[in-house]
Amino acid sequence: MVKKVKIFKKLIIIIPALIIILAFFLIIKISISIKNNKVPSIFGYSFSIVGTGSMDPVIKIGDFIIVKDQKKYYEGDIVSFYYDINNDGIKDSVTHQIIKIENDVYTLKGSATLDNDVQIVEEKDIYGKVIHISSILGQVFGLKFLKNRSIIFLGLTLCLAIFAIYQILNIIKIMKENKKPSKS
Repeated sequence: MVKKVKIFKKLIIIIPALIIILAFFLIIKISISIKNNKVPSIFGYSFSIVGTGSMDPVIKIGDFIIVKDQKKYYEGDIVSFYYDINNDGIKDSVTHQIIKIENDVYTLKGSATLDNDVQIVEEKDIYGKVIHISSILGQVFGLKFLKNRSIIFLGLTLCLAIFAIYQILNIIKIMKENKKPSKS
């Protein structure tokens, strides 16, 4: 019974430490992605709020989409990809449907765009297939204060700091209990 208690106490220390390390890793990864004008990806999943009506009525302005990295993409798939849409040398995130594939070259088009308004990209520019669309989540995440990346980063950092302080206090409490002489 004593061994089980010791193992449990060690787990109470180790699990939160692993969560904190994972959280720091995710914050750094997301920060680097945002700095490089890339959509952050966590375990192969990316999340975005659609900014244009090019896929209307399938995906509307303000919809929240979940995008998953795939090994292979097919004609008809709605995918998110990087493309220099403004011809300014900066590749932005775009979500359109694959209408043709030839030798790892993909022709994509928005469902609300003209027939001659297509993008031609290589497979390496596609970062995932849209697997879920939510207007409700888009409205929640579309709130003004949630659009400011600094506020989101600050909120995540505060949550992580509060969690870390809480766990440190738990560790100190457990260590004090271990130092108390046992009543035998």
